[in-house]
Amino acid sequence: MLNNGIVRNILAIGDREVNTVDKVLKVIAVVTAIAGIIVGIVQANQKIEFLGQSYNVPFQWGTAVTWWVSGIISAIVFWALGMIVAYLEDISARLREIEHYVKYGDDIQKSPPHLGSSKASIDKLKGFKL
Repeated sequence: MLNNGIVRNILAIGDREVNTVDKVLKVIAVVTAIAGIIVGIVQANQKIEFLGQSYNVPFQWGTAVTWWVSGIISAIVFWALGMIVAYLEDISARLREIEHYVKYGDDIQKSPPHLGSSKASIDKLKGFKL
């Protein structure tokens, strides 16, 4: 059974910095929302050209609202994907911490055993002959 200190350590993992994918998806969401609003205003103010003649028309609310709604819905989808990535990262970190606790016992801060260096040393080859 986990003691209170270890539970606090595991729950504190959620305070970690969000990963890059989460940040990128949320920035894309904000940019998409802003772009949808701007494009809606621009498209609703355009002249209509028909058979070589151009007509000035008042602000086209239907076009504007269509762009605004589609921009906001797209932004919500990107924001939700960013939140899903953040939650998955948090769950993964918590599971790694619990797995570490199960493997190494009560000391949750104990690091895994050092497996050695992956770099080869030329000193070990002194005196070697073919």
